[in-house]
Amino acid sequence: MDKAGTTRSAGDRFYWSPLCGSPPGHLTDIETSWFSIVQKQEGHSTGLVLVRISPLPDKTEHGDKGSTFKADIIASVAFPQQDGVYQNISAEDLNELEADYNK
Repeated sequence: MDKAGTTRSAGDRFYWSPLCGSPPGHLTDIETSWFSIVQKQEGHSTGLVLVRISPLPDKTEHGDKGSTFKADIIASVAFPQQDGVYQNISAEDLNELEADYNK
């Protein structure tokens, strides 16, 4: 999983690794990463969680950045039914919401 658009179903596992991707990264080159989790019910978006993963500014004994990262939940938003009807939340709406938080 190194690009946008990867989908997992409820109960599936996923992981983030700073060394995976095309091409593979090096620890000293890793910058802030983001991923989002969109909850869906009956095909409707009902929630969004936006997570930022940042390298910590720690240094190894050789002066290089270490391999420690911190995950922060930046946003956790629910889109509940209104009057028993799902809200119409499009992929574009989700992208705009993510862009607002990624500024």
